[in-house]
Amino acid sequence: DRKQDVLITADYSQIELDPVQLLVNLRFPVYIPEKRPFFLERADAFQTPLTLVHTRTIITPQYGAKWTGKSHGTTFGLLSANDEAPVDGYAKTNVARLQQDIFKDSTLGVLYADRESGSYYNRVAGVDGRLHFGDVYTLRYQYVYSWENDRSRRRPLQSPGFTGSLTRTTRATGLSLSYTDLGANLRADTGFLPRVDVRNFSGSYSHTFWPEKERLASWGPSISYGRIYDHAGTLTDENLSASLTAENAVLGVSLGYSPNNLERFSGVDFHKNTANASLSAALSQYWTGSVSAGYGDGIHYSSPIELGDALSLSATANFKPRAQLKMSPTYLKAQLTEKGSRRKLSSQDTLRYRVDYQWTTRLSARIIVDYTRASDSGFDSTVWTVSSLATYMWHPATAVYAGYNRVEGRTASAPFSRQSEQAFLKLSYLFRL
Repeated sequence: DRKQDVLITADYSQIELDPVQLLVNLRFPVYIPEKRPFFLERADAFQTPLTLVHTRTIITPQYGAKWTGKSHGTTFGLLSANDEAPVDGYAKTNVARLQQDIFKDSTLGVLYADRESGSYYNRVAGVDGRLHFGDVYTLRYQYVYSWENDRSRRRPLQSPGFTGSLTRTTRATGLSLSYTDLGANLRADTGFLPRVDVRNFSGSYSHTFWPEKERLASWGPSISYGRIYDHAGTLTDENLSASLTAENAVLGVSLGYSPNNLERFSGVDFHKNTANASLSAALSQYWTGSVSAGYGDGIHYSSPIELGDALSLSATANFKPRAQLKMSPTYLKAQLTEKGSRRKLSSQDTLRYRVDYQWTTRLSARIIVDYTRASDSGFDSTVWTVSSLATYMWHPATAVYAGYNRVEGRTASAPFSRQSEQAFLKLSYLFRL
């Protein structure tokens, strides 16, 4: 079972657009998935319960190398890249990963990652595992430790972190208990840890009934509860939510409610009530789609900091009039207004239309038109994006890409102007040894 991949590419840049996401009134950073072929290939070799490796942190690589494979039940991965960085002109990223299969459907692994730029460094190491037992139980865990230093510190910042979860899954029930403890000084520059200084206790339970009738194939309730404390012992978050789902071969429906949830921000305790609903449909092999909506209380995280009325809406559809042709519109709306009035505190409207055409098994093309209008705290912007791509693929990661991208934008103080324009021809080739 020995597999070794060495990927060589002349270009590390992104080919696909990022997914439609909320970009306004954010308290924590948004996770943006990797889209660059070089980093996508065998990315699962570096996955751990805590996201210590997220290659989007390598923004503009000058060069890079990756070696992944599996031999005699041992999965290994090495990644090294030199990234153009504002501090001292570069940043070096190195990652090493080993994971050994043990028992049945169980693993034990270690990971080390570092990022260095001049006198600054951030290093993180950890051990993780998955233990499957009793046919229905799975235990996942990870312990990590990080070191960080620069010229301004005599001693490096050091901090531990731990996460663990126990799940019980059967056809009828799902039970999950988890605990996460991340120190205030824990850092992983190579990964994605949007929030530290937390002690997070959470649990969930779901039950599924299977009448297996034409009008109702399955249905069931679920409930979840969680509390988050900081290391000073302050309760910062308390979340309770309940939902009910039902589905058949054509439709799926979900209704949810979260009463009096606590979120502490800027020294103030806010209590929020929210409700949500979603509907998915597979009307035929030609038409599928989904829509979801939420309404309730939401916090405005920039000035003025206050509790407002939050509305969210998302919808997507897939239409295949022919076997080779697929059209996919997507709409996202998020709006926060002042309570007692209609004054907008923040808002975002995004509309994306994508068309894919598959000429042959190897030759395909797609075009995406994207419109986003966003405003927050007096700032208003509008951005149009057009992205086209033709692909000839021998097999995954070995392909020729030709494309054209154009972005135009406008702010409240400036008319539309061309922000970027790119035409490209790229070759990616996979050597498998």
